[in-house]
Amino acid sequence: MNLGTWLFTKYEVDGDKNHLELALSHSKEAVGLVHSNQLGRGTYLEHLGGMLSQGYKKAGERGDLEKAIHLGVDAMAATPPKHPSLPHSQAALSIRLAKRYMIDGSTVDLQGGINQLKRAIEATSDNAHPDQGKYLDSYGKDATGDV
Repeated sequence: MNLGTWLFTKYEVDGDKNHLELALSHSKEAVGLVHSNQLGRGTYLEHLGGMLSQGYKKAGERGDLEKAIHLGVDAMAATPPKHPSLPHSQAALSIRLAKRYMIDGSTVDLQGGINQLKRAIEATSDNAHPDQGKYLDSYGKDATGDV
């Protein structure tokens, strides 16, 4: 576990926004240290986006959700097509789009979330990926509007 993750865990426990800000600061610094073409950059971007998404869940700051969505898109762009972490990034973006759909009711977000889960399922279609069942379950919920 890294310092940003520890500080974020502390924020989740005590709700102290200073811990969230420190966690985000360390994660942003980590992203800045990884070159744009370096393998693994997508993981750092996804991690930062996950913190922002969870921060939105707790504090309800819309800007955090928007940043988390953009970081999710950036994480997928930075991850090679066959990389084992790509389905996780696709599923995470799907959840963030579902959150925004619940706020705005935009069918573009709803369809975008469904499409991302479809991609995650396709990327794990060899049945060897341990998260395929989770993505299939999520797809069933998203497709029926139960997000």
